[in-house]
Amino acid sequence: MAMVGAIKSATTPIDLDGTGISVAEAAMTGGIGMTLIIVDYSNLASAYTAWREALSLKRLRTGEVSDPEILAGIALPAVVLALAQCGLMVAAGAALLHLKVPQRPELLVAGALLGRPVSTAGSRTVTAVS
Repeated sequence: MAMVGAIKSATTPIDLDGTGISVAEAAMTGGIGMTLIIVDYSNLASAYTAWREALSLKRLRTGEVSDPEILAGIALPAVVLALAQCGLMVAAGAALLHLKVPQRPELLVAGALLGRPVSTAGSRTVTAVS
């Protein structure tokens, strides 16, 4: 919520007349986007790097588990945590900031779910290159 408050204070001078959203709603949208960057991308890039540096990935690849299963197993805790944070942000925004709940929550959920594989794959690509 502190991140959403910081985004809200940064977007306060922006004129949103005629857009149909308030500054608080824009801040909430930015907060959900930031979870993709901070929780998923940054966390997973360092996690994949640590597993690679410890040669754990090499040892896991010699077993019966496939590469996608290994990568998904590393990413699952971060993805679940980020989705929980998005849900808490929407609930807290509705309760504390008196924001409207999404009219199409299925689109919000779809966007949050589809954004996770993109950020997860991006963090894996950066780790493989470095």
